[in-house]
Amino acid sequence: MPRVTRIDRSDAFAAIESIISRGEAPTHINVRAELGQRGSPPVISNFIGSWFACYGPSLLERAPTEGGQPAVSTPPTLGATSDGGTIAALTAAALMEIQRSAAAREEAHQRTIDAAKQELAQQQQALHEQIKAFELQQQGSKEHIERCYSDRDAALQERDRALADAANLRQALGESKAQLAMMQRQLEQLGDLAARISRLETKS
Repeated sequence: MPRVTRIDRSDAFAAIESIISRGEAPTHINVRAELGQRGSPPVISNFIGSWFACYGPSLLERAPTEGGQPAVSTPPTLGATSDGGTIAALTAAALMEIQRSAAAREEAHQRTIDAAKQELAQQQQALHEQIKAFELQQQGSKEHIERCYSDRDAALQERDRALADAANLRQALGESKAQLAMMQRQLEQLGDLAARISRLETKS
């Protein structure tokens, strides 16, 4: 028997909702994989657009506000995936949680970097004072001078380690900012989608 490759609206929507329920964004790649490699990318992309056109307004209405409450008081019925209720609420909550987590990570990284900078400044000041003291103390035994230079070298190594730690923290902060920017772009795309839907409804 030949393999069935055509997909209909119900199959595509079920696959999209299954992917969203796992906290993933639906794409033609993972939706096609969910459908057992059935359907062409253009067809699947059209179904994804149709799904958001149908359930986008509901998703936006149920997204939590800054006060933590849904924008619309009507609670989603558990398991009511056909009207986008539960899926919309979960998706909106997940997006906001990702945004909050990214912001929290950025703040934590920034605090760590600030603390590292302060510690580095203190170490550099201490090193400067040590070097100045070394320069003033040119007299004395050879053993004493060698010991002073050994201490200075240890301080320089500590400074180098602190600089390396600060560089790693800056890189981590950059990655966190990039992730936050990506989440913000996703939210903006969702807002653009809602605006397009609103314009279409107004024209109709």
